[in-house]
Amino acid sequence: MKLFRCVTVLALGAVAVLMPLDARADGSSNYAFTGTLSNSYNGSNAVTGTFTMDTTTGQITAFNFVTPLTDITSGSFNVVEGNFVGSAPGEDFTLLEFSAGPDGTDSMVLWFPEALTSFNGGALWTGPLPPGLFVDGMPPIDAFSGSELYCYYGITSKNCNGSGSSSFASGNAVDPPSSPMPEPSSLSLLAGGLFALGVLGTRKRLA
Repeated sequence: MKLFRCVTVLALGAVAVLMPLDARADGSSNYAFTGTLSNSYNGSNAVTGTFTMDTTTGQITAFNFVTPLTDITSGSFNVVEGNFVGSAPGEDFTLLEFSAGPDGTDSMVLWFPEALTSFNGGALWTGPLPPGLFVDGMPPIDAFSGSELYCYYGITSKNCNGSGSSSFASGNAVDPPSSPMPEPSSLSLLAGGLFALGVLGTRKRLA
């Protein structure tokens, strides 16, 4: 009987672990970002950071980036997400703009060549955007620049460690596994196996 109780507790524990894993996987994705600026500031042209996206709404719920000009965090910067539709199928873009200061004068703008509704990370778009993009039924707008970082220290705000602007030479956002935990199906099999083992042990003791 003690064996049965012990195994039952282990099985229920495995199921309890499984449930929050499913909820976390379905609700958000955590992305690791690495990028290289075309220009260097303060001895560096690297941009690194992370951001979390709600997979049901397409909204960024947390972010933290380190750049040569400023640290971009949710405590001092705002974020705007945009879904821009191209003039031809397969030419949709996701806009992620992190900004601070009056009129968003200190900003990092990231463009990804995929729709926000199906965002899955990947390579950053560099260079000018293709013409004919539009959002929310508005007429196409052809004046978009590409992914870039810009700061105006001492002019409108003091979020930055100096003034400057640069386009991105490259960049990538990946959604790495959160931990080397077993797959949900594996945990289910483990819980079922432990439970069956407990039942079998109890029957042998009663026989």
